[in-house]
Amino acid sequence: MSGKRLIFGAAAAGMTAVALLLGGVLHDSSSSASPVAPTAALAPQSTAEVVAKAQADVRANPYDVTALDKLGLAYQQSARETGDPTYYTKSGEALHRALKLAPHDLIATSGLGSLALSRHRFRDALALGRRRERAKVARADQLVDAFDLTVRGKEVKDPGTEGFRFEKSARV
Repeated sequence: MSGKRLIFGAAAAGMTAVALLLGGVLHDSSSSASPVAPTAALAPQSTAEVVAKAQADVRANPYDVTALDKLGLAYQQSARETGDPTYYTKSGEALHRALKLAPHDLIATSGLGSLALSRHRFRDALALGRRRERAKVARADQLVDAFDLTVRGKEVKDPGTEGFRFEKSARV
């Protein structure tokens, strides 16, 4: 299994390197957009602006795990900046909602670990850190399994159908 992970990692690194090297090569330089527009989009936002946008995103779609993650983390930042501990409660609520929707959400799990550390609940933080590592390993295994389902550019039958044997297909 470690050989497959190494191949998967090398392939991902290669694709990333190509994307970085060719990043601006294929961009159309004749566009009429001003060069200031992209930098304006990257301008730093205040924590209050981030919270307001995340709240609006959650109101628009209460099942958006990414928006709940952002909201929970922004609430923690607000607590740090203002010293108001009620933001910690709000952060916990948002991150727990995200975990209910996506039990293996690494960001929510990390955010809850950070929250536990902020509240000096070190045992809880350690347990959440261990949970995050298990979820991270499970997610990596899922990615490797998904990669292994495609062998030499040809899709292999779905496991569990037509007598599929993963061990045999991996040796193709």
